[in-house]
Amino acid sequence: MRFNESLKIPPRPRRAAGANPRRAPRARGIFPRCGAGLLCLVLAIPASRAESVYVPTAHDTRPAPETASLPRQDFTAYTLLCEAGPLRYWWREDRDILGIENTENGITLKTGVDLPFSGDAKDLVKDLKREGLPAAEILSRYEPYADDLNSTYVGIANSLVTVEYIDSDKTKQISSASEKNASSTLTPTGAPGEYRLSAAFSSPEISLNVYLTLGPEGIRYRIPRAEFSGRDLNSLCGILLTPFLLASGGRLNVL
Repeated sequence: MRFNESLKIPPRPRRAAGANPRRAPRARGIFPRCGAGLLCLVLAIPASRAESVYVPTAHDTRPAPETASLPRQDFTAYTLLCEAGPLRYWWREDRDILGIENTENGITLKTGVDLPFSGDAKDLVKDLKREGLPAAEILSRYEPYADDLNSTYVGIANSLVTVEYIDSDKTKQISSASEKNASSTLTPTGAPGEYRLSAAFSSPEISLNVYLTLGPEGIRYRIPRAEFSGRDLNSLCGILLTPFLLASGGRLNVL
């Protein structure tokens, strides 16, 4: 065979007349089904993200949330100091707590938690039992105390002013109505709505005055540097004013 003849392509065989060979089927249905599945997945993703950032509107049909209410405070053991516009100011001397009552909307609040020391609460129950009072009378006069606060923090939670000081490289606190080593007195200064709280501590030996101006829009505090005194004044490192204002929660010990 010559070289040129080896490159010739053999002729294509002819089909017989009337023959209709079956062709291999095309995979027409595969891609449309996959496309529909991907479309469903893409549509599902935005729906889940929209649910996580849902913002209620005026057309929302969900149940309305419960309304919040502030309990009305009891000022039986308090003395009325003054009235300024819609506000009445009350004072509890033994715990250095200021009570505020809004006569327009009925809202009341206190600058402290107004809780007794655990020892005082227990001693009261013992005295009432010793007097032979019935259980119902004892229960009505019993005052729950904080189970999760020691005496230092009960003083801080009640008091209007707390002093922080350094003692042996440690920061400690003592309050104007602490269980011991503290005394305080609230007196009017003569200026309209102004009162002076004089606080004296024996350990550490520090004294200071806190001026309160009780007005129709709230309270203004003033602590003059010139009225600080005491042998341990250099240990003073901070002053806290009503740190437990509007505090809530905690665990109470009840009968």
